[in-house]
Amino acid sequence: MLALAAAEPGFESLRPFREAAARAGINRLRGAAAGAGAEALGAVLETSAGHRFFAFLFGNSPFLGGLLMRDIRFAQTLATDAPDAIATRILDQLSGADPSMSRADLMQLLRVSRNRVALIAAAYDCFGVWDVMRCARLLSDFADHAVRLTVSHLLAQSVAQGDLAASEDGRWGYFVLAMGKQGARELNYSSDIDLIAIYDPGRVRYQGAKTARDHFSRLTHAMVSILESRNADGYVFRTDLRLRPDAASTPAAITAGFALDYYRERGRTWERAAFIKARPVAGDLAAGAQFLERMKPFVWDEALDFRSVEDIRSMSEQIHDFHGHGEVKLAGQNVKLGRGGIREIEFFVHMHQLAYGGRNRRLRGAGVLSMLDVLERELHLMPKEAETLKTAYALLRRVEHRLQMVNDNQTQTLPASDDGLAHIAAFMNLASKEELGALLGGVFSGVHALYRARFNVPERQRQVAEAVLAGRQGTPDAISAMQAAGFTKPEVAVETLRGWLAGRHPSTASEAVRAALGDVLEDVVEALGRTPDPDRALTRLDAFLSRLPDDLPLFPMLRANTWLVNLIAVVMGVAPRMANLLDANPHLLQAALDPSFFLPMPDPSALAAELEERLDQGGSFRERVDRVAAWADDRQFQVGVQALQNLITLDEASASRSHIARAVIEVLYGEVAADVRHRRGDPAGRGCAIVALGDLGAEEMAFGSPLELLLVADFEVTAGRGWAQAARYVHGWTARRLGAALRRRTRAGALYETVLTLVPLAALEAAAASASDLRPEDHGPDGDSVNPTALSRAAVIGGDPEAMRAAAAAIQSILSAPRDAVRLAGAMAAMRNRRLAEAMAEDPFDLRNVAGGLRDLEIIARHLQWTHAHRSPGVLASGVAAAFEALAGADVVTADEGQSLAGAVRLQRGVEAYLRLTWSHDAPVRDAPDTLKARLAHALACDGFDALEGRLRDAQQRAFAAFRKYVK
Repeated sequence: MLALAAAEPGFESLRPFREAAARAGINRLRGAAAGAGAEALGAVLETSAGHRFFAFLFGNSPFLGGLLMRDIRFAQTLATDAPDAIATRILDQLSGADPSMSRADLMQLLRVSRNRVALIAAAYDCFGVWDVMRCARLLSDFADHAVRLTVSHLLAQSVAQGDLAASEDGRWGYFVLAMGKQGARELNYSSDIDLIAIYDPGRVRYQGAKTARDHFSRLTHAMVSILESRNADGYVFRTDLRLRPDAASTPAAITAGFALDYYRERGRTWERAAFIKARPVAGDLAAGAQFLERMKPFVWDEALDFRSVEDIRSMSEQIHDFHGHGEVKLAGQNVKLGRGGIREIEFFVHMHQLAYGGRNRRLRGAGVLSMLDVLERELHLMPKEAETLKTAYALLRRVEHRLQMVNDNQTQTLPASDDGLAHIAAFMNLASKEELGALLGGVFSGVHALYRARFNVPERQRQVAEAVLAGRQGTPDAISAMQAAGFTKPEVAVETLRGWLAGRHPSTASEAVRAALGDVLEDVVEALGRTPDPDRALTRLDAFLSRLPDDLPLFPMLRANTWLVNLIAVVMGVAPRMANLLDANPHLLQAALDPSFFLPMPDPSALAAELEERLDQGGSFRERVDRVAAWADDRQFQVGVQALQNLITLDEASASRSHIARAVIEVLYGEVAADVRHRRGDPAGRGCAIVALGDLGAEEMAFGSPLELLLVADFEVTAGRGWAQAARYVHGWTARRLGAALRRRTRAGALYETVLTLVPLAALEAAAASASDLRPEDHGPDGDSVNPTALSRAAVIGGDPEAMRAAAAAIQSILSAPRDAVRLAGAMAAMRNRRLAEAMAEDPFDLRNVAGGLRDLEIIARHLQWTHAHRSPGVLASGVAAAFEALAGADVVTADEGQSLAGAVRLQRGVEAYLRLTWSHDAPVRDAPDTLKARLAHALACDGFDALEGRLRDAQQRAFAAFRKYVK
């Protein structure tokens, strides 16, 4: 019994604001109940809970009191029946109604139902039976049913009049989209509804005397009339059709083709935001869903879209300026449009959705509260921030509902009078208007502070921009600013900056972009000044801007995310190879705006799942490969930045790059195998294993490391399935397609430089049978790559499970076969001497060729592994550092030796990895700028560059001593 909710703890304090109206209403209701034979209602009125329940409604809302007196039988139902059952019966009556009923019966049914929904939504909300958003869902569900029944009635009438052919499957070609709060299922209490009516001329079957355009426009106007015209029973919904394109000059119902063309060519940001919530609710629902699917490219830009953020921020300021919203106050404050109100929370969500939703489909939902949860999960919001906004939104929607319940007015403005404020306080079950003020004041301030902080930049100092623009090149203030920042050629720097502010590059041509540039120029100059060579960094940045595509709004992006200035400066000034990568693919900057960009890389299986999700959007084989390449570029850039910023160790960076490559290979192999099966025949992907060699096999990938892969194919298994003649051809085709996909050219160059070789499993197994006789540089029959040196860094990373097991067993057999230690040592030393035919390097930073360098360390590890693997298979780790640790674990070397040699490997690989990112010159590393050498030393946990060089020399001397002990 709903009336019993008034007896629940917390509701004893509910009181009517106008006691006289409450008493009069109770008396009228008691008399009407007696007259109508509603004995149960009369009995409820005699209870204290029932009296409190109805007194609260009569004493706070003339509108609700009028609804109770208009429908005595339903007032009794409200008092006696279970709340969920009441709501379900109303909606079921509408969904089961016969659309062919008379117009008068339809209008009465809709209005009576609307009045009942208004009563139960108010009662459920005020007495806490449902939370405010569940009440909003009920109002939205009723709107859906009302519009759907109305449209079905009009379509049935059109068939009866001979204007439309009958449709048994609902393919009318005409549909209605719910927009705004109805589309999001968040309708407010006295809301109007925003609808767009669309028809597809190729789908409709119009057979009337005029035109489809005329017919569906008249039908749409009739729908509006049925819903919003008033009679003795009231109205259903005020209905607005103005969200359609060019509403002032277009018919009430527009064609799907016109709508799509309009949005693609002229659609504005607010229209994109509106379609986030669009939903087909009436007519041909399948056609509506197809239309919205075709609208996705308009709504969701795959590039991060900060122009839309600027548009929404500007729209917000215009609203505040137009309505005169100054300081947050209580009297006369608009809880929707005012500062810190509902609209700012909605805009907060929309800005994130439009900026990031093209790249993250989890941000494409319609509901405000549900999207705040998603924003928190996706790390765009801290938990406390999300809780602040969710709590505020729910409270403000409750206040909005109370304001509208009083007289069924579409208002969101708090009363200006003390009496009015006291009334709303009572309706909210608060003791006084002061308590209401304290509650709302904190909410408005908290919401507005979060809204202003996100995507809005505080007032920026513009002295540098003003000094650069003032006068000629030699302006003293500008030159002094450049000198103070660390530029050695300040005149050149000033002229470069002046060119930006004058719009010399296409990327700075627009006035809006230059305004954003002026806001962040101070930060740019300071950040570049902290790099090893500010002048060179500025030159690189200028070249970057000169080629920047106009679809990447860099400076609005920087103004909304000022920390990104430092990242760009570091890349331009410290990491020339990454700068080249960014220069070729500026859109990589968008990856840095993902909240997870600076978090640890997910594990390999999570990476593969993430990449698979990117491919869920479908598309051709080429489009899917391009998506894989874009994902890999983003992730590679992420690892490089994290390594530069010392957020991860260089060993962790190598492992992350290896995991990215494995995810790419796994996913592309599946794509290629499916494509080849479709094009060429069944065996593709069956009986094959992918073997990674080199840096990937050892999980030691550095920036720019190539891929060395084997596709090991079991031709006998394939032939046994009836594909004897085609097997080699199909597997060869698979290998070529996979290699081409991995070498796919992207905006940043090849995805991976790749060498991929097709190897029959039989060749590996034959090599395993005679493995004891194989020398370190031997190859198998027909030139197939079964080189023991290469296989020592092998890892089986994907393919058919049986083939993977067979390939792994063959590789294990090759590497663990008994070998003559003396012969092997001689062969390894000879191999080293051939590779170092020229004079041995003396520079400790020539990490491959110096005595005790990485080449010597690998020879030591492989020699010891191959000598002892037949007795201790556990020594066959593919990574060199891991190999020394495994050798120590098997007592092949002492624990101290194992630790020392593994440390020498990691130190030198760390230096090599960092230099690949940051030093692209042929000059010796000691000639690098001091700041770069300091960063290098810091990355390797050394006190300075001299300390790092000392550590390197010491490690190399110990490594070379081990080489002489074990090999030479």
